[in-house]
Amino acid sequence: METAKAPRRALDLLTTALAATLVALPFLMAVDYLYLLRSNVLMEQFLILELGFALALVFWTDPRNARDPPDAISLVLGGLALAGGVWACLRFPQYGYGFAEYRSEPVAVSVLLLTLTMEGIRRYAGLAMTGLIGLFLIYGYFGQFLPSEVASPPITTEEYLKYVVIGGDALIGKALEIIVVIVLAFVVFGAMLEFAGSLEFIKNLALRFTSKGHGAPIKVAIVSSGLIGSVLGSTTSNILATGPFSIPLMRRMGLKAEQAAGVEAVASTGGQLTPPVMGLAAFLIVDIAGISYTSIITAALLPSVLFYFSLFIQADRYAARHGFKAEHEQPAVPARELLLQAIPFGISLSAVVGSLFLYEYAPQWAAAMGALTAFACGLAFRRPVRSALASAARLVIAAGHSCAGLVI
Repeated sequence: METAKAPRRALDLLTTALAATLVALPFLMAVDYLYLLRSNVLMEQFLILELGFALALVFWTDPRNARDPPDAISLVLGGLALAGGVWACLRFPQYGYGFAEYRSEPVAVSVLLLTLTMEGIRRYAGLAMTGLIGLFLIYGYFGQFLPSEVASPPITTEEYLKYVVIGGDALIGKALEIIVVIVLAFVVFGAMLEFAGSLEFIKNLALRFTSKGHGAPIKVAIVSSGLIGSVLGSTTSNILATGPFSIPLMRRMGLKAEQAAGVEAVASTGGQLTPPVMGLAAFLIVDIAGISYTSIITAALLPSVLFYFSLFIQADRYAARHGFKAEHEQPAVPARELLLQAIPFGISLSAVVGSLFLYEYAPQWAAAMGALTAFACGLAFRRPVRSALASAARLVIAAGHSCAGLVI
């Protein structure tokens, strides 16, 4: 029995190391003050390596049933993804030198990464998303055979396969760079906020200020999703943080399961549009349009406030119309305890906002400063230190697992 469990334990250790590395590398790149990493590693090499790690995690861990070991096909695909990512990372400078001419190795690597990515998307996001991406890929190649008015420029099969993966604006391109370099740094910031107890503070704050009036549990979901979303910048992370306590509250009030899930989904979706930490689209706007992140935050502030204000009014009227009880069952946290919980949150958020507005640092640098500040606050407020460090490590590993699908 112990012999049979040994391969499973080895795989668990490997996936744990991959998950931690997946989010640790972007953080190290962000705090690379002396440019020791960025001056020796091409951005494309870094992105390919991260993609290989993410694909291996997707194949080796099933988010729907994480207890069951992966089947033989998944083990092979994960191994190919990891080996292909590491190999392409090491060999990418050679691909760049001879990219314009046909070479079998970059084509083979492109086919491998593209095939594995499509299968990873199918497993993580389903057939609909995979089919949509497949249609774009098909059009990208066969568009050259359409009538001249709508035809794309002619390209050979070998050139297309190389450009669609490692050409700079395709799979290994700007969108992946923003996710890996910036978004994952903010994911680490969110994990450290949870370590410092800041997410618990936000939940308690929402409970305290929405404890009265019609449909209080719905309002708790809305307010907490808005506040947590403003520092996480991810719909999925927002739902995972607020759903476990807001959905049961709404269910006890009388909402059906699908209604409670719908409220949580809508409220959490608005969270990634709420400053100061926003979703991928904001960083794409910064990079493509050349607008400063500070300007994006300023422009998004009023729409996000109006969004949550309208949700709050709708929740109040809906609860009054259906006669839902006025108060929720969970008692509010005392004001003194709430103020103590607010200290790590205020310090950490100030580090991010100050880095962005006062010193105009890059977003990933601001996220790194916020994460380090939140980690320091967590160590200061949590005892014993060894237990606190173990908790921080678990949160980082969990963040790495959740980011695998985001990367692909």
